[in-house]
Amino acid sequence: MNLLTLHAQQGDVVQRYGIENEKLEIRELKHYRWFNFGDDTVQAMMNTQDPTQVLMPICQAMLLFTLWKNDTLKILNLGMGGATYERFFNNQTRVELTSVEQSKQVITMAKTYFNLPKQQYVHCQSAEQFLQKNTQQFDVVLSDIFTQKKNVACINQVSFYKDIAKSLDENGIVFININPENEQNLLAILTMARQYFTDIAIIEFENYKNVVLVLSTTPIPSKQTLQEHNQHQNELNTAQRAEQKTEQKSNANHIDFTAYISAMHYLPSKNKQ
Repeated sequence: MNLLTLHAQQGDVVQRYGIENEKLEIRELKHYRWFNFGDDTVQAMMNTQDPTQVLMPICQAMLLFTLWKNDTLKILNLGMGGATYERFFNNQTRVELTSVEQSKQVITMAKTYFNLPKQQYVHCQSAEQFLQKNTQQFDVVLSDIFTQKKNVACINQVSFYKDIAKSLDENGIVFININPENEQNLLAILTMARQYFTDIAIIEFENYKNVVLVLSTTPIPSKQTLQEHNQHQNELNTAQRAEQKTEQKSNANHIDFTAYISAMHYLPSKNKQ
């Protein structure tokens, strides 16, 4: 089944929740389960046969940091949604994941239908509320916060980027999924982020209007470096399949980042100015 052509209204309805003025709907087709807000957008998806697998391209691209950050990591996930990263990093002892989700209903849904690990504590508050009170330093910040298809208000507020910068370790990296209204809106967001981050890249997608912002106060690895790391990981995965004698036992968590690296655009670094 081609997940890129999957319509959010396909499959069988598993459950529906009412969230304020929105309708959250969980659907399932074969061994794939996802949820939407009553529209044509798949918000998050899970393979019920292998829940740790990351299926959605945007979610895969936001894991690009795994190519070069191999030490013990403290990760902040703003907008837990369908618990994609919570499942992916579950039982990885080198990762300490902090989850934030403002909707109690979404948290309940993730526990019941999306295999949210039982030991994972979730802060039930908005991203901006968490950041304003936060005193921790994170190595990685992941942000995927929307109201239906629109960016939440804080994405267009300079204080959001200031608070993320305060919560980031000096060698940290930020990935933010946004859906800019137009080029002017994207430029405004980049201008705000530029006040607090010296190095910025944008990842575009062939099948989505969304872009992922990559923000840092230290140089982001070059495309060549990332592709070298990615090729090395691909070779390791191929070797593992060969040892196991069957592709059915291969590492389903493996992500080939080739397309995402190719679709990256780097802004000139402020450190070089």
